[in-house]
Parts: sequence; structure tokens; C-alpha cells
Amino acid sequence: HRRFQTLIHPSRMEPASTQIASGPALSAATATPFAKYVDSHTHLDMTFTKFKFTGGWDAWRTNVLRDPNCEKIISVACEPQSLTVHEELARHDDIYVTFGIHPHNAKDYTDAIERQIIEIFGRTPGKAVAWGEMGLDYHYNLSPHDIQKEVFIRQIRRANELHLPFVIHTREAEDDTLAIFREHIPRETKMHVHCFTSSVPFCQAVLAEFPNAYIGFTGVVTYKSAKATQEAARIVPLNRMLLETDAPYMAPIPFRGRDCHSAMIPHTAAEVARLRG
Repeated sequence: HRRFQTLIHPSRMEPASTQIASGPALSAATATPFAKYVDSHTHLDMTFTKFKFTGGWDAWRTNVLRDPNCEKIISVACEPQSLTVHEELARHDDIYVTFGIHPHNAKDYTDAIERQIIEIFGRTPGKAVAWGEMGLDYHYNLSPHDIQKEVFIRQIRRANELHLPFVIHTREAEDDTLAIFREHIPRETKMHVHCFTSSVPFCQAVLAEFPNAYIGFTGVVTYKSAKATQEAARIVPLNRMLLETDAPYMAPIPFRGRDCHSAMIPHTAAEVARLRG
């Protein structure tokens, strides 16, 4: 997690806390000691909704999230309705946040939303640590491809103006993603290519051409069918790798099919370690 602290805010980023239950308590922490960690990409508002939890962050930590090794979380606001919620979440010492618009919601991007995001960054210095997630998603096509590309480039430009790192979402859009990277993203830009599910050649290109790009792995790496993701986990240098949950989605084995949370990261880390021998 120290590497991601440097990526997003070297002087201010400190360590969060988690572990959860859905119905009957699920002990997600491993039985053996585990290093301290930060969940580098989660969606706390969506997680609360999935778990029908209304008690707030302090109650969530005390009553549901019980892994002291999870020092901090980075919660991602990527829908218009999440922006204000995450500005409030950023008041907690152990929550850092990012702001941007997901490619699914690109069709809803407006001048007003852009101004709101920029204003929030101005009000949350040291706690709002990157612009995103933003990017391209051709799997669900919830926004037209041309609108996705237009909004992605527009957000890149605004983030560059603010000298912010990026959180990147790309799914089944490798060629267009790389083309936009090469044309619009300065080589030294710090970015988290999150929830990696792309090909090994795409991974290699990003790592080679953007020396401050980091590749994020979720519970997907534990799925037997995720061969390309597993191969990428074998070759990404450890100092270019981030662990994340993308909670409440992508729960690792043995929790696949259930809602996810930050304290499941040890299972993802264990699989990465296994893959790397």
C-alpha cells in the first residue's frame, strides 16, 4: 500500500479498516497473519446499499468491518449521485476518495457535473486523490462508444489541468483505450488501470509506455476462467501492482457470488502470491 500512497499523495496518505457480513457473519480475514494494506479501489456508497446498511462509517467499521490490517480505503465516486456522498465520506481520516464519471454514465456527463467535480477537488485537498474512474466500457455499451470516447478525453484534459492522477476503467476496449492514452495522456502521468481484465499485450504496452501506470487486480484474479488476468498478475512487477476489491463487486474465491468488501483483499493477495510462485 505504500506504493499507492506515493502514487496518489506522497505526503498525506496514511493507512483504513474493514471486514464484513451479509446475513450471517462472514469472516473474510485469513487465519494466518497478514501484512497491512489499503483497498485501492472500492465503492463504499454502493457497498452500503448492497448490504442495506444505514449505520454510517463508524458503525460499519465497528460492527461489520473488523480486519485491523486494512488500514485505509480509497472509495471511488463514479456516478453523478455519488459525488456529494463521497465529499462527505472524505471527512473520515481513514477514507480517501476519487471523483469522475464512469463510461456507463458518459451519456449523462454535463458542464454542470464537470464543474461540480472540479469544485469538490477544490474543497477536499489531500483527501480527493485522483480523477476517476473514467474510461471506456464496450461490454455493456450503456453509453454510445463515441460519447464514451468524447467524455473520456474531456475528463483527461480536466484532470491534466488539475495535475491529478487518473483511475482508469477499460473493458473490451483495448485499441481505443491505448489510442486515447497515446494521444492525450502525458507519458509521466500517474494512473491506476483498475480491475484488470484485459490482455497481456495490452498490459505490457501500458507498463512500457507509461512508467507511472499501475495495474490493479481484484478478486477476478482468483477465478479459474480469468486466464489473461492471471497471466498479467504473473508478469506485472510488484512495484507496479495494486490490490483492490471494486466492492461490492468481484468478490474473490471462496466468496464469489456474494457481495464484496475491503477485508477480502487477503484472498486476492494470496492468489497473486500463488501465481507468482
